[in-house]
Amino acid sequence: ERFSLVEPPQLPEQPDKPNRILIFMLGIAASIGSGLGSVILKEGLDQTVYGSNAIRSIIKEPPLAIIPYIDRNDIKRMNITRVQITVVLISAIMLALVLVNSFMVPLDVVWYVVLRKFGLNVGEG
Repeated sequence: ERFSLVEPPQLPEQPDKPNRILIFMLGIAASIGSGLGSVILKEGLDQTVYGSNAIRSIIKEPPLAIIPYIDRNDIKRMNITRVQITVVLISAIMLALVLVNSFMVPLDVVWYVVLRKFGLNVGEG
C-alpha cells in the first residue's frame, strides 16, 4: 500500500467564521424594524380622541371650547415613565459594556487606547 498526494491542500480564501458584520447589521435592522412596527401597530389600534381635529372629524362640527385636563395621576405616571426609561437606558448601556468586554475587547484595553489617543500617557513615570 502506498499513499500519494494528488493535489496539495489549499489555504482558504475567507475565514471559516460567522460574518459578524452581517449579523450586527441584521440585528440593528431587526431592532429598528420591530420598534417602528410596534409603534405603528399601537398607533393604528389606539382609538383615543386627541385634540380638536379628532373631535371635529367625529361629530362633524367644530368644538365650542377646548379645556386641557391634567390630572395629578398623569404627572405621577409621567415621572414614573421617565424613571423607567432612565433605568432601561442605563441597563442597556451596562449590558452593551459587558458584551463588548466579554466578546470583543477588554474594557481596560479600550480605556488605555482612548487615553493614548488623547495624549494622556498613564503609567509612564
